[in-house]
Amino acid sequence: MNRKQVPKADEGYNWMAKNREKEIKYSTQFYNMFHHKLHDFMDYVTGFDIIRFDEKIIKPPNGVSTKEAIQQQYGLQAVELIQNLL
Repeated sequence: MNRKQVPKADEGYNWMAKNREKEIKYSTQFYNMFHHKLHDFMDYVTGFDIIRFDEKIIKPPNGVSTKEAIQQQYGLQAVELIQNLL
């Protein structure tokens, strides 16, 4: 890894701040839609944990993508919300 590939310390903080801002911005909408706290699926370093969300809430059948299952169960607004979190 060369020096250009190593993120600066302030870039890491910026990423964490952006994830925190997403949690604040979308928390109420997420709860109203899925009846779970967004905080349970957010990590300020890695962001929204789509795998955990998929396993705990969506539980799509084999052969159905998470996106398709979200749209079938919750509608297009839910798909857009999840895309905003990623």
